[in-house]
Amino acid sequence: MGRSREALDKAIPGVLARLAERLPAILIESLSEMWNDLETWTGKSSILSDGCRHR
Repeated sequence: MGRSREALDKAIPGVLARLAERLPAILIESLSEMWNDLETWTGKSSILSDGCRHR
């Protein structure tokens, strides 16, 4: 994981908390879930791209 991703991982909870004051809770929940799923998607995409390079 790169430094910029680590910085985002630390910043996102605060950003979502500030947005929660202005946006509907369902939107904040969706954004939070998408952010949490991003690591899974990133891991899967790197596995897929590694597989493509070996062909």
